[in-house]
Amino acid sequence: MWGAVGGSPGSWGGPRRDVGCSGGVPRELGGSPEGCGVQWGGSPGSWGGPRRDVGCSGGVPRELGGSPEGWGVPRALWGSPGRSSPPTACPGGAWRGSGYPNPPLPGVGGPGGGGGGGLGVGGGPPFSHPPPPPQLQLNYLGNYIPGGWSYEGGCGDCDLDLRPLDGVPDEQLPWVLVGVFVEQPTPFLPQFLQRLLHWRYPPARLHLFLHNREVHHEPHIAALWPRLRRHFASARLVGPEEGLGPGAARDMGMALCRREPRCQHYLSLDADVALTHPGALRALLRQNRRVLAPLLSRPGQLWSNFWGALSPEGFYARAQDYVDIVQGKRRGVWNVPYLSHAYLVGGAALRGPLGEGPVFTRPDTDPDMAFCRHARERGLFLHVTNREEFGHLLVGGGYNSSRRHPDLLQLPLNPRDWEQKYLHENYSRIFEENLYEEPCPDVYQFPLFSEQLCREVLEEAELYGWSGAGPEAGVESVALGPLGLEGAWLGALRRFLPPIARKLFPGYHPKGRAVLSSVMRYRPRPAHPAPPGPALPTATIALSLALSPAQGGGWRFPRYECGVPAPPPGWALLHPGRLTHHPEALPPPPRRPPRPPHPARPLRAAPPTPTQGCCPPPAPPLSTEDMGAP
Repeated sequence: MWGAVGGSPGSWGGPRRDVGCSGGVPRELGGSPEGCGVQWGGSPGSWGGPRRDVGCSGGVPRELGGSPEGWGVPRALWGSPGRSSPPTACPGGAWRGSGYPNPPLPGVGGPGGGGGGGLGVGGGPPFSHPPPPPQLQLNYLGNYIPGGWSYEGGCGDCDLDLRPLDGVPDEQLPWVLVGVFVEQPTPFLPQFLQRLLHWRYPPARLHLFLHNREVHHEPHIAALWPRLRRHFASARLVGPEEGLGPGAARDMGMALCRREPRCQHYLSLDADVALTHPGALRALLRQNRRVLAPLLSRPGQLWSNFWGALSPEGFYARAQDYVDIVQGKRRGVWNVPYLSHAYLVGGAALRGPLGEGPVFTRPDTDPDMAFCRHARERGLFLHVTNREEFGHLLVGGGYNSSRRHPDLLQLPLNPRDWEQKYLHENYSRIFEENLYEEPCPDVYQFPLFSEQLCREVLEEAELYGWSGAGPEAGVESVALGPLGLEGAWLGALRRFLPPIARKLFPGYHPKGRAVLSSVMRYRPRPAHPAPPGPALPTATIALSLALSPAQGGGWRFPRYECGVPAPPPGWALLHPGRLTHHPEALPPPPRRPPRPPHPARPLRAAPPTPTQGCCPPPAPPLSTEDMGAP
């Protein structure tokens, strides 16, 4: 039987989610040698105690590196410096020689697997880093034993103590204050604000606090603020003129919920969070934790909004299960020492363990680390869940706020958000439903980019200035290179055009390169020969993208005696260029001379109606002089 933590051979006591012992901490967990000895007994017995108490009956759990039989621990998982024998595994024997600081997990280890080697299969030298604080290590263990996550059953206790929300009337749902913080120039902020309007939660139970520290984003917020005020039950905006720092602004938002008796939950959101799941708030509320964050990471990277472990200095250290959690190989609700960007805090926690006073303001750290440290010091557990896909984090390092439309350059850094904003909504239908047209032989029209991209590219060209023959010739142009958009345009072509070209021209495999990329503007003018189109290469396909609604114009292919009107904005025209087609640009219609104003005409009076002596006779019709006409 296990020797109980606390010395007595009975069961663990303690509340749910708490792991501890009376009288001391085990030596192997970094505590004093007195008062608490963990024994790895060999007889079939079990620990008693409530959920989340560490215990097992009959064998070491697989997550701890054991086998189903007995309490033998594999030698490869429990080596220690200068010792090749396994740890003591007999009744009454203390847990020695374990090489602990982290519980061994199968298939995890090696350099970087647990913050510097460790106990996993293929791990590096044990004791390669000092053990973390004992309470954090116990929290880590509590994610797995006895009823936590396992390979066989997944998350064993994620569905316990859930808050029922299905069928609850809207007026009885929790009252939530949403704190939004724009602390730095952030890409795709309008899309972030628009997502707030589409949550699957009654607006009457939502209240908004928004802090904007960036002057660059004031027009974006002003454009959507009337809709936000109408949508939320109440809304408050604190702008850059207030001069609040990030920590003070977050303390202000949390204090608003703490002082409002009706506030049951406080949801903190940073502007670089793409919370694409409309039911994210309901999912967090249903999980019923005092502090809970949705797992968010940068697409294709391991950068996320939580840490699985802390270094002895209190900074980031990679836990052995961090990669599996971020990649979704292990799904559940995890007790972690640090979270940021987005988290839901219960009102009871705000008014209880967190207490009054500043929570996010400390002189030696940033606001999120100050909040997490404050919570840990008061025994408040921090949880993160990856049971559902909630969204992702944006990369804001390459955002150039000096440009008029900096989001145009974000495709390499934030491809998902760029596609959502700038790719045509019907792009996928090209492949699923054959949504394209062939008005002439081997000449195809199809939706490629959104009208938003067309407007922004046209505004960038207008801001830079046009060149060429001038308006009197009917055509003006500006190359994308001077606009600083050529790299973004070529990146978009390499990403989105080759799949279409391979579908329309079987056997052709373009690489998405462009010899000439420019913005052309055709203007109505008196009748003249058609303006020359852009010089097209010989042996390649040519792509034309309409940026604005056309009034006439288009392309003509003399070889096939066929003409194509200009497509709608965002649609592209694809053809083999001068190799076979020799296209010519169709001129816009000539300007019509203005019509002369029509002379004023006298009003016709209504025919008189017969009178019966009761009414005055009708007035005579107005003459031209009475109306003041020339």
